[in-house]
Amino acid sequence: MKKYKFMKRTLILLCGLLISEWSMSQNAGGMINRPQKNRKTNKSETIVAKKQSDNRAVVSFTKYDYVESFSEGLAEVILNHKYGFIDKTGREVIPCKYDRVAYYSFREGLAGVELNDKWGFIDKTGREVVPCKYDHPRDYYYFYEEGLARIELNGKRGFIDKTGREVVPCKYDYATNFSEGLAGIKLNGKWGFIDKTGREVIPCKYDNATNFSEGFARVEINRKYGFIDKTGKFLRINGIK
Repeated sequence: MKKYKFMKRTLILLCGLLISEWSMSQNAGGMINRPQKNRKTNKSETIVAKKQSDNRAVVSFTKYDYVESFSEGLAEVILNHKYGFIDKTGREVIPCKYDRVAYYSFREGLAGVELNDKWGFIDKTGREVVPCKYDHPRDYYYFYEEGLARIELNGKRGFIDKTGREVVPCKYDYATNFSEGLAGIKLNGKWGFIDKTGREVIPCKYDNATNFSEGFARVEINRKYGFIDKTGKFLRINGIK
């Protein structure tokens, strides 16, 4: 009798598991999880596609080697080691022809792209707003921040606006993105700040500096740290100048 009860419980458990698996496979509104390799980071990731009510995937898994998340209405895709973009209907609005795409993809309406070892910017129709003529950046990707983008040419850095005009010539050893209207620039080993016209509002005299945040930037001189405002005036800490 005990053996019969044990066999009965086992059969009930197996039937429950089979029914559960069948229900999950029939769930048209669920999520499809497919492991895929991220060609950028060389790390294994899971790409998720939502299914429509007619059981068709929005974007086919079989066509592209990799897909990124949507950014400003478009998603980066890779096919045969070339990069392009699709819209939310799955239509390929920008052909897969670029060698690389900037990390942030589209930002402020434009995306940094690389072609033949040179970088430029395209809009959402695929038009090259800024021709691919700038060097590959050593430690960052091309993207716009507060209307301007860092660029690099012959080892020097500057800024362009959204028409491609060089607002700040490529003359600095390093530059940060704009934050609260100012960007950090480095020249001959010293840091300062420029405004969006390229004017040096704070001279290059600091050993190190961070971007402005909530009106202040952290700076370093002779291994001592403090904060300056946008005029270059030091913040008084505990009454000490």
